[in-house]
Amino acid sequence: MLAYFENLLPEGDLRHHLELRHHTTTVFGLLKAIGGDTASGFTLLSPGESPAPPHYRPIHWETVAEHLQHRERGPLFSQPFSQPFSPHGEEARISLAGAQNKLLLMVQPDGSPAIPEGSAPSSHILKPDIQGLKGVWTTALNETFCMQLAAELGLGVAEASYQPETRACLLRRYDRISDAQGKLRRLHQLDFCQLAGTPSLIKYESDGGPSLVRCRELLQQTGAPAKDLQRLIGWLFFNLLIGNNDSHAKTSPSFIPMKAPAWRRFTT
Repeated sequence: MLAYFENLLPEGDLRHHLELRHHTTTVFGLLKAIGGDTASGFTLLSPGESPAPPHYRPIHWETVAEHLQHRERGPLFSQPFSQPFSPHGEEARISLAGAQNKLLLMVQPDGSPAIPEGSAPSSHILKPDIQGLKGVWTTALNETFCMQLAAELGLGVAEASYQPETRACLLRRYDRISDAQGKLRRLHQLDFCQLAGTPSLIKYESDGGPSLVRCRELLQQTGAPAKDLQRLIGWLFFNLLIGNNDSHAKTSPSFIPMKAPAWRRFTT
């Protein structure tokens, strides 16, 4: 059970930054601080606290681009935003699981961004270029192209576009849908680490994480239809086609009843 919640947290330097900022190193201590909008259908709040009505702070893409351009080495947005991004010196939300830096946003109907506040759900994920890895460059454009290629092949992926002002990959969250009133609803999802009960540090098969055979077994145990198993095999061959050597149990198609698209695909 602990592995499920641990896999909701960011990884690597980003988690270390959050530990320092919130003065806690435990899974539930971190989720208490940042669990308002996780990669699942859950909103994790302190005892006695209730979700507030969703509120979004409008900003401009140029403002986001400026902070991306001038960020120092280290986790994305490691310093509090200044005016006009946040009047209270708050950080933009960086609570989504994974090792890659990303920013959660609400993209308005007119295409402008807004920062979700409190436990307000986000609609999109903004992923800038990965920095500091030898031989890795223009990952945002790379990921956008590969995701759009996968969509053209009918593999089922999150909708991806290249955001020109920020030079980042913009992904529409498939675990958020609009209801009849236009409000965002959260959909529950599980990655293969959560299904297998393994922590995020063991996401690679070479480290003892879920293998392809184990992923197939997990899907069968959850009662997933044969179409989902076929989709898993399709993703295996697509990764081989584009040269993606960084696929693991947290980037393979996530399990949602009746829907299992993938978050991330790019060549490495």
